[in-house]
Amino acid sequence: MQELTPKDCDRRMEYGELMLDWYEDWPKLFENSLWSDEAFFHNGGFVNRHNSHYWAAHDPEVTVEKKQNRPKVTVCCGMTATKVIGPYLLRDTMNAERYLQMLEDCVWPIISG
Repeated sequence: MQELTPKDCDRRMEYGELMLDWYEDWPKLFENSLWSDEAFFHNGGFVNRHNSHYWAAHDPEVTVEKKQNRPKVTVCCGMTATKVIGPYLLRDTMNAERYLQMLEDCVWPIISG
């Protein structure tokens, strides 16, 4: 994880302006953009905070023990400007075969219709 700097605000504004320029040339840009994310839910009370970040002025030297290979469910969702895709539940680890299956079963029928 990288710390945000004052320059990052400018970069985000530049990106937003670039996307708006593209939108003027291609009005269906956002209808043809798919934004997605996934979350992991573990058994036994463990909370995966991979998207939660905490900043400290110093290293607290805290050790956290984690039990490996806990049962989990992966939940994938996506959205376009006009459609919601998912949730797609996966009880196994994602691999190329399962990813292709998710695209064929869950994503393609929604975005092609």
